[in-house]
Amino acid sequence: MQKISGSEFTISCYHTFLYPEGEQKVQNFLNQMKEYSPETYEHSIAVSNLAGRIGQVFGFHKEDIEKLRLAGALHDIGKLRIPLEILHKKGQLSAEEWSVMQMHVDAGYKMLLPFVMDADVLLAIRQHHERQDGSGYPDKISHGITRLAKILMLVDVFDGMTRNRTYRTCNISIEEARRLMLEQKQRFDAAYLHPFFNEVILTEISYR
Repeated sequence: MQKISGSEFTISCYHTFLYPEGEQKVQNFLNQMKEYSPETYEHSIAVSNLAGRIGQVFGFHKEDIEKLRLAGALHDIGKLRIPLEILHKKGQLSAEEWSVMQMHVDAGYKMLLPFVMDADVLLAIRQHHERQDGSGYPDKISHGITRLAKILMLVDVFDGMTRNRTYRTCNISIEEARRLMLEQKQRFDAAYLHPFFNEVILTEISYR
């Protein structure tokens, strides 16, 4: 089993996707997240690592793998704009709180727009909560979701289910996450969902 690890992310390795003045600003966003919500930061690094590995499994071009890693690291950066009492609330969010939580996608997209020049990265970040059946957010689209976003949505859901969270007493097993995601398979692209588990997760469990 290959171990996919790493708890740091250095933006300078991805400077080709950023405006010249954006490198330090985006690194600052990540540093702020590490202080503001270490849980969200660790989740983002895990998503980055696993998304990159999936890109390798699917034979993506090196540039697209790097885009996946960058988008994974930044996909939740908008949570810097979500109050901690909502972000780390123990128990179920109210309808109003959930509405606030959903704002992190658009907030992150707008925060990064002046600094990230690559449209694929920006779209993956904006679309990672969209779903194939149109049940996602922020735009509730079912068509036009990019392949990078489709992979991020899988990894985001899986890591979110299997990671210890402040609002959960225990995390979900990999097999349970697989069962739940397959039950909701209409939300995901089948071309990525089954290989995600069969070729990556079940053979490379220790990715964090």
